[in-house]
Formats: sequence, structure tokens, C-alpha cells
Amino acid sequence: MSKQQASSQISARHFVIAAKHAETYNLNNLKLSLQWVALISELIYNLQHERGLSNIYLVTQDKSKQYTLFDQAQLSDKAITEFRQAFQSLYEQSQKDVISPALLNAVGEAFWAIDAIYGLRERIKTFAIQPADSTQELSWIIEKLIQVIFEVAYLASDPKLTRALSALFHLIQGKELVAQERGWTAIGFARGYFVERLQERLKQLTEKIDEVFEGFQQTATDDQQARFSALIKGPQHEVLNRLRDVRNKLFSKADIDPQIAEEWYTKATDYMDQLHIIEQASLHELQVLCDERIKSALQNNKTIEKQLSLAINSDVTLSVSNPSHPIYKVLHDQRKKIDILEADLKSARDALKIRKLTEQAKAILQENLKLDEASAHRQLQQSAMQQQVPVQVMAQRIIETFKKHKP
Repeated sequence: MSKQQASSQISARHFVIAAKHAETYNLNNLKLSLQWVALISELIYNLQHERGLSNIYLVTQDKSKQYTLFDQAQLSDKAITEFRQAFQSLYEQSQKDVISPALLNAVGEAFWAIDAIYGLRERIKTFAIQPADSTQELSWIIEKLIQVIFEVAYLASDPKLTRALSALFHLIQGKELVAQERGWTAIGFARGYFVERLQERLKQLTEKIDEVFEGFQQTATDDQQARFSALIKGPQHEVLNRLRDVRNKLFSKADIDPQIAEEWYTKATDYMDQLHIIEQASLHELQVLCDERIKSALQNNKTIEKQLSLAINSDVTLSVSNPSHPIYKVLHDQRKKIDILEADLKSARDALKIRKLTEQAKAILQENLKLDEASAHRQLQQSAMQQQVPVQVMAQRIIETFKKHKP
């Protein structure tokens, strides 16, 4: 067969080039996904504020606070509209391309959860729901949104981007736990006392906050580490810890001045705002890194095409017994790069896989044992300690047991 005939048929060259184009395609999809993550981050931030204001409104039953809550609900609605519009493109793409079922399902659950907010608001407005129940329902909505971010992070096919996304996922989850702590503590202060169950919930939340931020630091970039370290050493964190100490000392009291709730809420919000700034900076860093990866991939594509063209037109005889042919070198080099990338990617996904297992196991415990999120987390930890296995191993056992007994 002549070189001219070979060039007109599908060959090794076409598949190598297709592989490089697939890499660029995946990076462009990830760039779009980062825009979704930015919108979800903003939506979560607004819902967290709405949840906090709802708590104060319900506990104090001060109708003058309804206007502030209404203003925040409008900001949340704006973010919800942007979220829905952005994910319309994912649905349209799913009609043409193969999209991760896990991602599509996570988005579907998030849409379903958001639909519940309107009925919840009506119950809040008429004081037809308890603060604890309102907090739980809004936390459930936020949890579904965070799950979408997890699926985006897990699907990233670039190791460095996966690590940065894993750190961002942990950061957003950590901020959500701080927001829950803000809400539950505000309830206790506003009521003037902390019931035993609330005390235990707050202790468990504090433990989980430390655990999640530790997960963040394990995969954070140098810039992310520096920003977080500056926050931990800064005045907002110091003030928050001081108020935490005050709260913990007042656990046994039954006549706490409700005015402390205002100071706590303000200072906790200041701290959350700083975490949100780190989130936004991390997203910008990810977008820049993604652009760099796309640019590098496009340049690499041109280089590979040139190398393949030279290799195919080489005068060296192509045969299995002649591994010195230039095309072998091109293919071998590409295989080697892919192997290294896949090994790095597996390592980068480990932290996310552990987090996914623990979150799935906690969801099973919550549903089957009727526990709240913090109690399920504690149950998982205690079971792991009793059986002397890592938490992720215990989580896997719970998931497998559930699957066996699921009707």
C-alpha cells in the first residue's frame, strides 16, 4: 500500500490526534463547569444568609425583621434563576453527548430541592415551622447543591485541576458547616438557653469543621493555603473563637442575654464572608489554570500533528521488528504521558472518593436511623473506632450493608 493510499484511510495518526482533541474538549467542558460552580457558590452563599435571618425571625418572632428576610430572599431568587438558566445548557448537551449520569442526577436532585424553598418560606413567614426544622430543610437544599460541585470535581480529568477542585469542594463544605454553626448558635443565644441536644450538635459541628478544613489543606494550592492561613491567624477567626468560648461556658446557663445573638451572628457572618472571598479567589485561580491547560493542550496538539506527519513520511521502514521508526516514538511518548497523568489523577481523586463514601454513608444513617447530619457523622466515627478501621472503610461497609438489605 502506498503512503498516499495509507493517508486516505483511518490510521494510528487519526486516533492519536483524536485523543489529543478529546483532552482539549474535556478541558473546555471543565471550563464551562467552573462557571456553574461559581453560580452554585453564590447561590449557597445567599441561601446561607437567608437561613440565618430565618432563624432570628422565627426565634424572636419579630415581624419587623420580615423585611430584611424578604430582601435576602429576593437575592436568593436571583441566584436561583441564574442557576437554572446556566444548567439549561447541560440538559441541551445531554441530548447530544454522553454526560455523566452522576452529574445529571445530582443536578436533578438540586433542582428538586430548590423547588421546596417556596413552600418553606411560606411556613417561615407565618411562623408555622420551628427554627430547628427550618434550619434542617435549608441545610438539605444546600447539601444537594454542594453535591453538584463534588461531581464536577470528580469528573475533572486533569490532576492539578482535580486537586484544586477538591480543595474548593472542601472549602465550600467547611463554610457551610460554619454557617450551620452560626445558625444553631444564634438559636441558642436568642432563646436564652441551650438544650442538651443543641449543645451536642454544636460540639459535633466543631469537630467536623476541623476535619473538613484539614481535608481542604491536604489538597489546597499554595495560594489557597496562604489565604486560609492568613484568615486563621486574622482578627475574624480570633473573635469567632472568643465567642465560641463564651458560648461553651454558657451551655449550663438558663438565663443568657439574648442580645449576644446579634453580636454572634454579626461576627460569624464576618468570618463566613472571609471564607467566601477565599472561595471566589480559588475559583478565579481555577479558571486561570484551566485556561493555561487549554492553551498548553492546543499547542501540544499542533506539535503532535507535526511529529506524526514527519513520522509517517519517514523513509524508515515501518515494521514490528523495527522499533526505531519515528511513529513508534511518538506513540510511546504519548502513552507514557497518559500513564503518568492517570496515576496522578487517581491520587488526586482519592480525597474526593473518601469524602464521597463518608457523605453517602452519613446519608444512609440519617435516613434509616432518623439522625441529623452531625449525629450521623458522630455515629460513623464511633463505629469506625469500635471496629478499629478507617472511617472510609466503615463508610464502605455501611453502604454495602444498605445495598444488600435495600428492597
